[in-house]
Amino acid sequence: MAETREAVAALVEEKPDLEGKLRQVVEIDAESDGWTFDDVPLDAGEFGEVVSRDVAVEGDSGYELADPGAVRAALDGDGAAATDPGASRSSLPSFASVDRRWALALVGALAVVVLVRVVFVYGSVFRNGDVVLVSNDPYYYRYNLEALVTSDRSPFSPSDLDGFQVGTTILAGHDVLFIYTTWLAATLLGGTTAAVSAVLAWYPVVAGVVTALAVYLISARITGDRRVALASVLLLAVIPAHAYRTMVGMGDHHAFDYVWLSLTVLGLVSLLDIGAEGRPTEREYWRDSGRAAWTALTGVGLAAQALAWRAGPALFVPFAVFVAVSTLASVRERESPLVANAPLAAAAAVASVLTLVPYLTLGWARLFRAVSPPLLCCGIAATTLVGELAVRRERTVAETTVASLVVGVGLLAAAWVAIPDVADAILHFVSYQTEKLDSQIADSTSLLSPRRGLFVAPLLEVGVPIYLSLPVAGWATWVGFRDHRRGWVALGTYYFAFLALSLNQIRFTAHLSLFVATFGAVGFLALADWVDLLEAPALFAEGRSAREVASDGRALLPSGADLVSLSLLLLLVTGVGIVQTPVKQSQLTIDEGRYEAATWIEEYSDDNGLTYPDNYVFSSWGRNRVYNYFVNGQSKSYSFAANYFEQFLLSENPDKWDGIMAYHPIGFVVTEDQPADLPERSMYDRLHEHWGTADYHAPGLGRYRAVHATDDGDIKVFEVVPGPTVRWRLPSNESVAVTRTEPVSVGGTSFTYERVVRPDNGTYEVNLPYPGTYEIGDATLRVNETFVREGGFTSVNVTASE
Repeated sequence: MAETREAVAALVEEKPDLEGKLRQVVEIDAESDGWTFDDVPLDAGEFGEVVSRDVAVEGDSGYELADPGAVRAALDGDGAAATDPGASRSSLPSFASVDRRWALALVGALAVVVLVRVVFVYGSVFRNGDVVLVSNDPYYYRYNLEALVTSDRSPFSPSDLDGFQVGTTILAGHDVLFIYTTWLAATLLGGTTAAVSAVLAWYPVVAGVVTALAVYLISARITGDRRVALASVLLLAVIPAHAYRTMVGMGDHHAFDYVWLSLTVLGLVSLLDIGAEGRPTEREYWRDSGRAAWTALTGVGLAAQALAWRAGPALFVPFAVFVAVSTLASVRERESPLVANAPLAAAAAVASVLTLVPYLTLGWARLFRAVSPPLLCCGIAATTLVGELAVRRERTVAETTVASLVVGVGLLAAAWVAIPDVADAILHFVSYQTEKLDSQIADSTSLLSPRRGLFVAPLLEVGVPIYLSLPVAGWATWVGFRDHRRGWVALGTYYFAFLALSLNQIRFTAHLSLFVATFGAVGFLALADWVDLLEAPALFAEGRSAREVASDGRALLPSGADLVSLSLLLLLVTGVGIVQTPVKQSQLTIDEGRYEAATWIEEYSDDNGLTYPDNYVFSSWGRNRVYNYFVNGQSKSYSFAANYFEQFLLSENPDKWDGIMAYHPIGFVVTEDQPADLPERSMYDRLHEHWGTADYHAPGLGRYRAVHATDDGDIKVFEVVPGPTVRWRLPSNESVAVTRTEPVSVGGTSFTYERVVRPDNGTYEVNLPYPGTYEIGDATLRVNETFVREGGFTSVNVTASE
């Protein structure tokens, strides 16, 4: 029914005089079992249009309407408004014509999005009553939000964020919109730490669904083909980069950013979808009743991007580049850029208000983020003015390009000088993108990292759709520019902008995936057409808009054997993503050994009355926040571990670390199996491989007391204790063995703790981390638990061996 009604509505919109004739056809159809061309008041061209669009079909007794009720509904409902060519049209989607089958298909596709983000990792996130967030950074936001919900501040008074400081971080200047939104959600759910955990665990899945729905609407809007829209959701569902960034438990800011990026692009392409040829006219711009809504959505999206993430203004770059390219296209066609760019400038103005007001009244964000939308608005105005002058003075595209670059550089230079915070932010972002100081962080590697293979890495992060999307994106962007199809140019600009960023750092591949999904879906349908399963999308049919393409019957899916074949083709295209997504997700979850170690240390710390900072956990930086969250709740930073833990493992000088611990207390050290052998005298080898006891190349370690190990021995926990320092003197210059008489049992393993002590001018000194009885030469020494925990000095009488 929906296809017929859309086809009739499109016909009447194109040819208003056809409405009355179609009403007569409805009456004739109701009174006869079939009719011919001579029976109806249609000329040859009109008759051909009605038949070609499947409004009428040929039967045994002649022609008949395919769905008389749908035709009548279109004429009485949606079609009525189209009969008046001067009527106000709306660019907002019509939900009255939603086809139940397509709605169910969309719901099914969104269900796939949810399942992929939940089913593989649910058991790893929800364990024994704990919410074990994945990766490392979510524990930073967990720490901040728990500080907020346990404070006397309220999200219903947004100014309460101003001045609220956690450690050295002023939250109002950080990822403020994300922090505020999750704080509000946690408050509405009870305002407890459990509510914080629930919000950070589940919000990424919600964000994944929202972005998938936005991608569906973007694809449907720009192609007019619901098959492309549905395929884009299914592709996005299993693109690994998006799936692991929006999986349950991934409670950092990234998924939040994707929501606003996708909504911004949805608003943008909807603003551009005006005119039957994709070429806007002044009348169509200002008579569209949905323009204000799309302008507002685009403006809200831009403002939210600036406020949600510290580097949010960087996401404005593709928007600005698109405005410049679109202006050049207008100059080439000798059309007014003022008409084309006015809604975009209006959206930037909305964003300016929405960032400046919170900055000025609530103290939210830093200055460079607050002024980024106004600078964007000024840039749009300057570019538009250059383009308008070029059109009126008949300048070439090349001349306009040079003039636009000069004006753009001048505007940036003015902002650089007048607002130092802008200059600092740009330099910091460029440094962050180029210096690769955090090369040990996987997100800082390139999408074409040689370590994983130049063409393998994109498959692992994005899957086959990236190779399907690349030629389509290039072709659609070029044809869009050539034919002034501004929606395709916008989408292509975003695609190639995030592709460039991803080639530098893979942290941007999830942003890229939003656009890979649409272009990849077009490529998938073209592939299906190549193997004769269905007809490819008609994206640039001559003289027809996306709306008209949507009503020509192409939105039909095959059935029967062809549908099975199409499903198998889809599995082939998404197969890499289906396999790689759970692999990527599992790499980010907290495995059982680490969770076991963290909760064991937590219980041990509580039993022994240890508090922060004396129970600080020193570990590899990638899981440092996890350990410290469970043990002491202090997960705000991993900088000490990032700066020192690798040095600690490689160090051959234990005394150095005694000095470091004097100003940064360490309660526990967690070691894990390393993929490569480290030096034999390194701290890693002494602790992890030999439990701190003496061997043939090292005399053993004091202060490090083995307290826990996983069954496989991959993870070991050492408590750092003062321990008693034992002294004695001997006239000889020989080494003396110090041996604990009882074996030490840890994690199902037993070992004998032994030290080999060398003299210093006849004086021997050793630190002992375990309580128990020790044999020192011919003497015996008993050490109790209190002595181990409080430390101190004692002497023992050791006689020379004969």
